[in-house]
Order: sequence, then C-alpha cells, then structure tokens
Amino acid sequence: MFRALTPVRAQIRAQVRGTASGGSRGKGGGSLLPLAAATLVCLTASPAATAPRIDGPAASECRDTLSVANAAFYSKAFRLDDAVTLPKGPVRVVAQRIDGDLSGGDAVNADTAIFDSRPQPADGDVRKLYWQISPVAGVRWAISVRTGGWRGDFYSLYALDPSVAEAGFTPADDKPDPRRILTETWMPPLILSDNRNGAIWAVDTRYENWVVYATGPDGVAERCRIVFGPRVKATFDLLPAPLRALAVDLDGTMGDGRDEGTLQPTATLRDEAGHAWENAVLRPWAVTTKPYNTRRDVDAGLRHWSHGSADFRTLYRRIQAEYPAAVDALADLYVRRFGKAPEAAHALAVRNLDVVYRSSFVFPQAFIHPAPAAPAAPAAPHAG
Repeated sequence: MFRALTPVRAQIRAQVRGTASGGSRGKGGGSLLPLAAATLVCLTASPAATAPRIDGPAASECRDTLSVANAAFYSKAFRLDDAVTLPKGPVRVVAQRIDGDLSGGDAVNADTAIFDSRPQPADGDVRKLYWQISPVAGVRWAISVRTGGWRGDFYSLYALDPSVAEAGFTPADDKPDPRRILTETWMPPLILSDNRNGAIWAVDTRYENWVVYATGPDGVAERCRIVFGPRVKATFDLLPAPLRALAVDLDGTMGDGRDEGTLQPTATLRDEAGHAWENAVLRPWAVTTKPYNTRRDVDAGLRHWSHGSADFRTLYRRIQAEYPAAVDALADLYVRRFGKAPEAAHALAVRNLDVVYRSSFVFPQAFIHPAPAAPAAPAAPHAG
C-alpha cells in the first residue's frame, strides 16, 4: 500500500511551512521520501472510506478477494502484502509468500495438495518451479523462482494450457511470453481457491492496489483491482500538515541512499518508515513493527548525529519543535476518523508516533555510546 514517490523537498517545504524555499541539505540529509508535487490535502475520511473496495467489475473472484483484503486490512499485520491468515470459509489460500523475511529466497508457501515444488537444474537461472498438479477451468498455474538480489528471489507467474507438460516447460523470464502474468516480482503471488466450486485465481499484492487475475471466456486476464485507502498520489498526501512537516524532516536525516551496494540499508529503512506512517493514519491498530532502537537510544543517537554540522543541528531542532504538534494532530485525526475518545486518541497517538519516529533510524550502539578515547602513551624519555 505504501506509495513510491519522487523527491521534491523544496516544494513540499513550501507547502508545509508556507514559505517560498526549502530547508538546507546537510551531509546526512539528501533526497527525501519521494513526494508528490500536487497540492497536498489533509484527509479526514471515515473508516469506511479507507477500507478496501473493488475497482472494476464485481466478478465472484473480485468479491472473494475483497473479503481476503478486508481480513488483511483489519488484521495487525504491518504490511498488507504480509502472509494472509483466513478463517474457515468459502475462500482459502493455496499459495502465498512465507511469513517473515523474504531475503533468504524461495519464499513461496504453497499447499502441497495443489502445487508440486520441483527444484530445477543447477546450470539454469530458475532454481525452483511450483507446478499446479491438477488444472482447473482449462488453466494450470505455475510459479518460477529465480535467484534474485538483496531483497530475495524473483517470482514469475504463468497461466498455462493443461496440455503443457512439466518436463517440456522451460521458464524464460527474460523473454516475451504471453502466458506469463507476472514477471520477476520480488513478492510471490497470492493464489486463492473457491472451496465451493474449485476455482483458482491469482492476486498481485504489491503496491497500493491488489490486482486480480482470473479465468474467463477470454482466458486469464485482469478482472479488477482491490484499492486500499483514499485516492492520493503519495503517502505524505495522507498526513495532516503537522505530521507532514515532521515526516519530511525525519526523512531528511536518512540521506539519499545511493551507491550502498547489495543490501540497500537506506532504501530498506525508508520503506519501513513509509509503511509506519501510512499505518499510523489509515490502520492505527497495525503500527506493529519493532524498531531497531529504543526511544532512549534514538534520542541519544540523533543528538550525537546533530553535532556533525550546522545543517544537522538545524534539522534536529526542527524535529524536536515539530514533535508535540504532530502528536496532537495524530490524536485529533483518531478522534475525527476513528471515533476515539480524546484521552484514548492521545494515548494511541503517543504510542504510534513513537514507533514511527523510531522506525526512521538504525543507530549502532557504538555510535550512540562511543568508546572513550584511549589515554595517550607516555612520552619516551629523552636520552641524557
């Protein structure tokens, strides 16, 4: 659901602060979470307006996927593309991502009654193939797993004619193939089944919309999308002005994250913080991520960081000044959008903003508590 955006720091600062120019960029500053250049709006939609909804024809697969989306939305899962747990009912999950970190690769959790998992030859790019055992409605689904990069493996989804034999199928994810529905995604697809009629269909759960692919008279095609939250161009569009100001400055401490090699620590941190902000305003019950540092350590680390330059000190002071107003704005949003009593809204705002704030940083202990300098060695005696 987190929107990927483009950097426009000066424009956002002008809108947030009512000034004509942006703040300075320190050495540890750099590009911000990409922000939309459109006029920002303060959204006060009701919970119903933020809940999942179908965009497109309401085919049966779309209605059933909406029920799954609602289960995900109202769960405490931090991300809407996390593994889904469903109660017994008309729909079940037959393949999806594993529960937890995907970076280790082969992150498909498939029902072995529906899919065979077959390791592929070691001399090829594809390391494993998940193969639907029995085709349904003239379609056999297959998921190829190819060794990826810092985020894990790549997953491609195919809708095959039942006549295609597993032994004769060689996924070529780098070449055009009309049978391929999804190409080299970081996230395994969600595959659902209707317990009433046996239908099987696929859902791409990346980004802010889920895309439903199902079989029809024209073969397998996109049937609808499940949309989460208000229609905005950027995550920061969701935030009232005091929260937006704080979010901009917290992001300004991260740097631009370029040339960081395989693990991309800044991109990972920025992604985590973005999801935390989005949950804080749309799914306040799901601000469940566990930041790396305690609040005490983040405060100490940020103070230490601020000593690095005049720009850092300016940014640090702004963050300290903005924080109380951000708590009040978030509490007010919880009263208006979710009907919380003022005292409960304030307590939840204090708790959630603390998590969001800490999600913006990873401070090693050696940075927070540097070792004391070693005493200078005694001077060598002069020969006399």
